[in-house]
Amino acid sequence: MDIKEILATKTKEELIKFLQKQLNSVDVELRIEHGSKTGDNFMGEVYRVLYEESNEKIESSLILKVAPRNPMRRERMRSRDLFVREINMYDKILSFFEEFQLSKGVIPGGNVFNESAKCYFSISEELSESLFLEDLRSKRFEMINYRKKSVTFEHVSLVMNSLGKFHGISFALKDQQPEKFKELASLSFEQYWTFLESEFNDHYFDTLKRLTTILEEKKRFDLLEKFNRAAGVDQCATIFNLVASAAAEPYAVICHGDLTTYNSMFRYDEQGKAVEVKLIDWQFTRYASPITDLVLYLFCSTTKELRDQHYEDFLKIYYGSLCDLLTRLGSDPQKMFPYEALLEQMQKFGIYTIFVGAFLFPMLYADPATIPNFDDVAEKAGSDESFFENIFQIPDELKMAYNNKITDLFIDLERLGCM
Repeated sequence: MDIKEILATKTKEELIKFLQKQLNSVDVELRIEHGSKTGDNFMGEVYRVLYEESNEKIESSLILKVAPRNPMRRERMRSRDLFVREINMYDKILSFFEEFQLSKGVIPGGNVFNESAKCYFSISEELSESLFLEDLRSKRFEMINYRKKSVTFEHVSLVMNSLGKFHGISFALKDQQPEKFKELASLSFEQYWTFLESEFNDHYFDTLKRLTTILEEKKRFDLLEKFNRAAGVDQCATIFNLVASAAAEPYAVICHGDLTTYNSMFRYDEQGKAVEVKLIDWQFTRYASPITDLVLYLFCSTTKELRDQHYEDFLKIYYGSLCDLLTRLGSDPQKMFPYEALLEQMQKFGIYTIFVGAFLFPMLYADPATIPNFDDVAEKAGSDESFFENIFQIPDELKMAYNNKITDLFIDLERLGCM
């Protein structure tokens, strides 16, 4: 790939300077390849940069994540806002989380939150927004082929353990450094659902209607009635309330906001068992109930069979991890987030997964071969009602599995008292 064609001048210049510094040499050879598969990252472009010192021939790599430059795509996808959010997450929030843990004697190697990629450098300049990140693939981490494989008990356990630690730091900071935490939380104002205030509002609710239509086709009018009652007449207001920090206090935390199978990478042992996880893509962080992260992964990424067998186990793994780190950071879990509050918040906020699932499930089941170039889509989108439908088309052979997945979601949420 030609670096001059795909990178803004500022990004290209900073990349060369960074690599020269890394190699302590001005003689750098590099090549760039795609760093993600079609359909896996539509908010920006991801490249893998492979580089070496001209005479040494020892190849290293990093991930370069850059904002799109197409004006219409930047406007439609709110690209600048999302990249600034992720830059702030790496440069200000995750870096402070690491410092705080170290200040409390919680060091790497123990049960510490370190399940994010290293960020080497960032650029926030308009039209050059970029992140230079650790290449996790070089450390033997890989994404699950979520279109072909289901997550296992080991995968989910690792995510729950990591998420518990991540949320635990928020609770510790709320307790011990409330003003600092308020400053960090202010960087995580809601961005995901602001599109409901745009021309895409009508289309979103058409997409949501397609989910509830599945219940009608399966004659599960009991589930449909319970969902409609829980969602209320003004469903837009319901959504904003579900992601509002005020509605979750005193238990609101800084959340990942988009924690699904395609935003997690795993390392495996020689027997093929998942033994370590990294959480990636921090563009939709929010200050809200921790349940918005929990239900997103537990209900959008797992099968009903796995939930039937291990749902309570997963909650206990999450909560145990949160309590362990929170205690070692010097705060009392029973004061900051008792288990009873977790269960209460689950019932209060669990229905969130249906609203977000209206977008996510089509993405998870879409045929990558049918996903168009996002620059072209943005140019043609306008107020086209078929915008998202045209992007994520579900193959005929997967429609039955898709419909069953949606029905299982409603069944489990009803069983758990979330609607």
